Amino acid sequence: MENKPSDLEVRYLKVKLKILRSSMSEGGLKTGGINSNGESTSTHSRNSSSETDSLSSDEGDQGPTDRIRVLLQLLKYLRCGRDISLAEALPLVQRLIKTVEQLKMLDEAAQLSEWTLDISFGLLESGTGTYAQVSESFTHFAVRLTAAGHYGAAIAVAKDHVANCRKVSELEPTKWLPELALALRNQAAALHKLGRHNEEIKAIVESINAHERHAGYEEPTHFRSADYPLLHPHLNTALALNNLSRKLHSCSRYDDAVSASSASVEIFRRLSHTPSAENLSGLAVSYDILSSPLIGLERYEDAIKAMSESTDVYRKLAKEQPATYSADFARISGKLSTQLTNMGRYEETFKLLEDTISIHRQSIESDIPGLRNNLAASLIAASSTLCLLERYEEALTAATECVSNYRRLQNGSSTVFIVELAFGLERLAWSLHKLGHNSAAIPNLDEALQLLSSNKVDIKSDRYTLARGACLKTMTACLSHLGQHRRAIETGTEAAEIAYTLWTKNPHLYAYEMADYQLHKSRALHRSGELQMARTSAEMSVRMYKKLAKGFPLRYTEAADAAKEHLAELMMALEERENAEKLLDGSDCQSLDRTRS
Repeated sequence: MENKPSDLEVRYLKVKLKILRSSMSEGGLKTGGINSNGESTSTHSRNSSSETDSLSSDEGDQGPTDRIRVLLQLLKYLRCGRDISLAEALPLVQRLIKTVEQLKMLDEAAQLSEWTLDISFGLLESGTGTYAQVSESFTHFAVRLTAAGHYGAAIAVAKDHVANCRKVSELEPTKWLPELALALRNQAAALHKLGRHNEEIKAIVESINAHERHAGYEEPTHFRSADYPLLHPHLNTALALNNLSRKLHSCSRYDDAVSASSASVEIFRRLSHTPSAENLSGLAVSYDILSSPLIGLERYEDAIKAMSESTDVYRKLAKEQPATYSADFARISGKLSTQLTNMGRYEETFKLLEDTISIHRQSIESDIPGLRNNLAASLIAASSTLCLLERYEEALTAATECVSNYRRLQNGSSTVFIVELAFGLERLAWSLHKLGHNSAAIPNLDEALQLLSSNKVDIKSDRYTLARGACLKTMTACLSHLGQHRRAIETGTEAAEIAYTLWTKNPHLYAYEMADYQLHKSRALHRSGELQMARTSAEMSVRMYKKLAKGFPLRYTEAADAAKEHLAELMMALEERENAEKLLDGSDCQSLDRTRS
């Protein structure tokens, strides 16, 4: 972005409200006649037979429209009275569009994009333009309408673009099938914003078909601008299949999503025989996308295999080009470590994290900026895994190094890493708690909670909520062991409320927090002698752990048994021996089926 707009751009901004909007009221944005479902009343759809043919329109709409004449008058004004031709107008308007986009004036950018479409048609009809210009103007117009939130209008423009591309692609498929696929992609993006998922999927599938048809031609055409480059036709097919897989996964159509991403993997595997960073990263992305619907189908071992393939590729790329691929390697290795942890394979998890940390250390030693966060995030994960392995001294060391790295990052950026630093402090405190150093843990938790109270933190984000809940849960455990039962109950109650809020938003993702935080709250209540309230929380924890253990027995069975033993102890204290015995014997206890607030 330029530091200072040019004189032309400044003059434009000064007169835009007076001239641009008055011209809109005179000529009217053509998309204004589009209903809420995106049904088109646009006049942009032209009958096309070839690039050089005149694209005929309704009688009386030959040549530049009234709105083009208004635009030319505007540009003439900005050029101090010098007449502007259509050919000169096009790059000027494109420059103005970039300026208003930099200033976040998205509606104005969309309005000006419609003018570029008018100019492109005008140039084509005068014999001095090409349909390539028209097609690119369609693309820009649809994209900017979507960015401005005019989704129905964007759908209509994309439909017009699709209709035109279908016609010309039948005559010149080598050249226009990629354009048809791009127009369908824009249509799908707008349909997604309106929640019309079935139509979106249909558009994506048709775009894949267009790419596959194009892949049958030996010489792909490259005539697009740098903003919308055309890639190898097979690569385009694979990218579209990945897009389809993501969409199918979001609609819980896991089997179909697996089929789409598997097809993408096969294409990238063939392309990777010609080794390039682009082909290899595409293969890694496809394996990553494949793992998600596999998890949805509870095919966890297959998902781990797919994530391992992705991790191996990204590891190679991160070693060769750390500045470009370290973040991707950190993300996918973190995803794999989470899945391995869920399967109870803690030693494998730690071995993976050790390798990840080693690569991140090498990146930092090479003085590549912006990569310290990847190291710190991996250290957090390593500390958590070491706690699961009951290697608490090593967990403390990893957490201490993590906090040190986040302090350096937070000093340079007062807002970006506050929540992550709080997470690091919580892991440090948890390690101290497990080593019995509860008094030493509390100052770290106080600092973390103070950081999270800053007005610089986005308190609406789930990441913030999760960090605060984790700090309060660990504080509850420390205070309870120090005999500060009343304060422990307060922090435990707040932590449990946070877990419930997260769980109601995403029961699958936050079930563990719900179970764990309720158990800590119950133990604090138990130590203070409030047995009935402790039992209520313990029952909820047992129910949640029971569900978790069904999906991931190796990780959660031991925790579920500990929760059951705690509940049984409470039942015995409440003189419910029979219920306690049934619970420990594995029989369903009536008390666990009751709904409690």
